[in-house]
Amino acid sequence: SKATVSVLNWAAASTQARRIMPDINADVAQPAVVISSEQPWAPSPVEGVFRRYLERQGDEEARAATIVKFAPGKKFTRHPHELGEEFFIMEGVFSDHDGDFKAGTYCRNPPGTAHEPWTEDGCVLFVRLRQMRRTTPQEDKLVVQTADPAAAWSADPATGARTLPLYSNAAESVAMVQLPPAAALPERELSRVEESLVVAGDAVLNGATVCPVGAWFRHPKGHRVQLTSGASGCTLLHRVGRTLDPDM
Repeated sequence: SKATVSVLNWAAASTQARRIMPDINADVAQPAVVISSEQPWAPSPVEGVFRRYLERQGDEEARAATIVKFAPGKKFTRHPHELGEEFFIMEGVFSDHDGDFKAGTYCRNPPGTAHEPWTEDGCVLFVRLRQMRRTTPQEDKLVVQTADPAAAWSADPATGARTLPLYSNAAESVAMVQLPPAAALPERELSRVEESLVVAGDAVLNGATVCPVGAWFRHPKGHRVQLTSGASGCTLLHRVGRTLDPDM
């Protein structure tokens, strides 16, 4: 049976709970690795919503990258995203007026958009907030079902990697990258900042750090990076460049 939905006012709860929060991995010029599964779930200002912080700069209304867990039956009042929202469904189903977003869905809500989301049975999301610029004309909302059999994946015969482009602009590009089991990508020096979230399988970063599902890592340009997939392969949500840090 479907869970009872309780309505939550995110804006009001955030205001009531506003507090000084420390920056986390805010310096984009520095590498960062977060094994999120080793972190406790931190309560948010809204009951039944928990977070694991990957990157943040600011207080409750922060420029942030976070893994968010919603308990079943949560619904939020309509709220805007002044500097945009980007999310990837890791588990469960997340819904708003545009539809139901199942696990594997990638979504961008451009700056100035608003929505009234809910989840009936609970879900886990990777969320990036306040990391976009307003454009003229305003971009449309983007929804990509990465598990769709018709999705336009392309393969690299040299490495066996498969790539599904999700979004790009002049400053950044986002794609799904899928590696077969025990695939070793060549070591390379980065020409721009890159970051990845492991969404399936596991990977070994630079021959040393095991990155299971939920691990997030970011490396600045000039750093050398080598990635090897685990015994079952791995799938990454991968970003090259950053809209708000075009020179990084």
